[in-house]
Amino acid sequence: MKRFLMVLGALAVFFFAVVAVGLGYVGYHAYTTADDNKKAAVAAVRILSEDWVPDDKQGILTVSLLRSAQTLNGKAALRQLERLGQLIDVRKVSQTHFGIDSNEGTTATIEFEAEFTQGQCKVTVQLHKVGKVMKMYGVNTSETKFFRRKELTKASL
Repeated sequence: MKRFLMVLGALAVFFFAVVAVGLGYVGYHAYTTADDNKKAAVAAVRILSEDWVPDDKQGILTVSLLRSAQTLNGKAALRQLERLGQLIDVRKVSQTHFGIDSNEGTTATIEFEAEFTQGQCKVTVQLHKVGKVMKMYGVNTSETKFFRRKELTKASL
């Protein structure tokens, strides 16, 4: 019984060490790639906001996002984003998720506050590593506030 408990204890220590090394590996990569991931997310939104037509943006968008953009729901979502106009300013950029999965590969989620020509909102971008490049596979907006157009008066003319 004593020998069994010693073997069980050794296995528990080994398992704990493997888990700790794995978490350290993911944490290290999350830390070292965070700045690049933030830049990639902001750049993808900036490029996409120039005309909100995804067809010619294979370099920054995943194939799955390009396919979903061709559906009715995808087109409706892009029209909602198109209402915001072109990206002007970005604040409070943070990486809120980073994962390395044997099935899905490397993924990251970046959030930031953005100001567009027609409004401001909180943007969440999901990135997926394709080859050696992080590409956008999802974009969502929340807390959207559209700017009101100032009415022209005779005094302002």
